Amino acid sequence: YEKLNRWQSAAAEFRAALELDPDRAEAQVGLGICLLHLNKPAEAMRSFEIALERNPKDQAAMTGRHAAEMLLTLGVPAVLLKG
Repeated sequence: YEKLNRWQSAAAEFRAALELDPDRAEAQVGLGICLLHLNKPAEAMRSFEIALERNPKDQAAMTGRHAAEMLLTLGVPAVLLKG
């Protein structure tokens, strides 16, 4: 999905996975990453927070939450965060 820039499709897949297993932290992180790329940082923040509730030491969720905080605070489009 990333190489094809199909973040909407990937988000739908992660949502479907979460319907089957709502406790799956990895799927929450994946959804959060997709939402960041779709410039939906508030929704992404919630996904990362849920992931951290499930697994408080999840580094990807911590990093994603930080990125979402930056987007919300600074209003920077996610595309500009790609380095």
